[in-house]
Order: sequence, then structure tokens, then C-alpha cells
Amino acid sequence: MKFDFIHVMEAPVGPDRENEEGAISKESRKTVKEWLDEIGKEFDMTCPKWSALEALAETISEEDPELTTLFVDDEDDSPTIEQAQEFFGGGYVQLVRTFTGAQLLIDEDGLMKGLRVNPVASYLYGGKIVGKALVLQGEAKWT
Repeated sequence: MKFDFIHVMEAPVGPDRENEEGAISKESRKTVKEWLDEIGKEFDMTCPKWSALEALAETISEEDPELTTLFVDDEDDSPTIEQAQEFFGGGYVQLVRTFTGAQLLIDEDGLMKGLRVNPVASYLYGGKIVGKALVLQGEAKWT
């Protein structure tokens, strides 16, 4: 399925993108550290594994549903554009490619809505992502 009307942004290129899992940016590291300090958890932010990111995302979404990050890797679970729009509360959905090869679906108007920084999505993108995010990997990715 091809979507011509979705704005696609490539991940930023930087000197810390040498390995498959990447290195967390200073801004994202600070955001994640502040959030983890607030909830009293520890996390290896240098180069976390997918499972650790999924666990962190689950913890954050339990504490703050506005910052929910869902990981989808099965084609049968991949959302339609309508389902993605519903997840974000309506409006435009933006597809952002990460330096790891995953795709992020985010609320294109998140900054205008004043949504807060999502630490997991920001880590995956390597820049500032706000609000909820859907992480599409493997067979779940949109073409």
C-alpha cells in the first residue's frame, strides 16, 4: 500500500550514528534521564537494545498515556492510515524514518498542539519527537 500524501522525513545524519542501534543524542539523553529520575528507574542510555526500549516505552506510557510509544512488527498488526489517525486523535500522520531502519508514525501537528517530548521516539529518530508514536519495523512497515 502506498501513501502519496504522507510527509516523510529522513533521520538526521550525525557522527554518532555508527552502529545499528545508534547512540542517544545529548538532548534525548537528558530528557530520558529526567523522566527516569522522576519515576525512579534506571536505564542504560548509551546503546539500549530494542527490548529495553520497548520496556521503557511501556513504563512511560503507563505513567503518561500522552507519551505512548507502540512497537509493531507484524504485518497483520500494521495500522491503516485511519487507525493511525485515530491513535493520534485525528489530523495528519507523518511518517519519519529512523537511522535504525524503523519507521515512526507521529502526529504531524504535535508541536503546534504543544505536546511534550517523547523520549523513546526522540531516541529512535535522533531528534525531537513529541506526543505519541507508532514504531513500525519488519513486515509492519509501510511501503
